[in-house]
Amino acid sequence: LHPSLLPQYAGPLPFYWVLKNREFYTGVTAHAMEAQLDAGAVYWAEPLRIAQDETQGSLRWRLALVAARGALEIVRTWYAERVFAADGTASAVQYWPRPSEEDMEIDMMQRWPVVAAAIRACCPHPGAVVAGHHVCEVLACQVEACVEPGVVERMALGLRVSAQGG
Repeated sequence: LHPSLLPQYAGPLPFYWVLKNREFYTGVTAHAMEAQLDAGAVYWAEPLRIAQDETQGSLRWRLALVAARGALEIVRTWYAERVFAADGTASAVQYWPRPSEEDMEIDMMQRWPVVAAAIRACCPHPGAVVAGHHVCEVLACQVEACVEPGVVERMALGLRVSAQGG
């Protein structure tokens, strides 16, 4: 089982990339194992709408629930000998690598939807890079209007960051 709708977002951390890229949907795919990572024929897939305030932690949890249901459905189907692979070609695979430090850099001068998507993609893992400093874990994300973009303030329970336009 893979936590994205293959062939999109093949690779080790699709949760990060779908949030960072502000996708509206993701899902879970069951596919055949091939030499090329995540390139096998698709047996089963179930889409999942991404909530507007979704974090990587909440998305992982919801995808795990979809994967559990899918695993049961796949086993029942295989047991009944009714599994047929859909037409899936390796050339359609869109591989997304593990995010680099550069990918995890959050530019607070970007417009707020871009900043909020980047923060949610890093919450709670793999962490983020803000103003050149690695943040080990992003525990929460709340989007509010601000006056001055690029401001990072220490709060009682973490940091408040201000972005362009929100």
